[in-house]
Amino acid sequence: MANPIDRQFINIGMATSGFFIVIGLFFSLIFNSIIFIFIGGGICFLLLAVCWLREYYLRPRSVIITDDGVQLLFRYKKERPVPWNEMAYIYIDLSDPSTAYGRFARGGALGLSKGETIHLTPEIAQKVSVRFRERTGFVLPDYREYCGFDVRNGV
Repeated sequence: MANPIDRQFINIGMATSGFFIVIGLFFSLIFNSIIFIFIGGGICFLLLAVCWLREYYLRPRSVIITDDGVQLLFRYKKERPVPWNEMAYIYIDLSDPSTAYGRFARGGALGLSKGETIHLTPEIAQKVSVRFRERTGFVLPDYREYCGFDVRNGV
């Protein structure tokens, strides 16, 4: 699920890429050299790659918010770096779903200190969701809409 902000950047990247190809064609006609088409095409692919990587690397892999706000979980690919001030890792003990505590290893986006532990009540989960959306532009979807994972029943 791509963020509308990310879609906007991808659309801008596609438009500017097309613009560079047109400019490359224009210069190739004026100077009678095909090299400008390759330059325009290269800039095109570079812009599209930057826009795609921005969307791919900055979106949450998995977000879970239960009905009563019991747990909130983010999972990211381990090999990619995540800026501490844009994303938050939330570790929760899934072996005991009755525990409603999460350890924030990186909480810059949520305004929390590193290693802070909070009790995720429905009100706090809502505040965290709003604060995360305000700071990053990402919307935290309800767990039923995202992956149907219910931590209370272990499904």
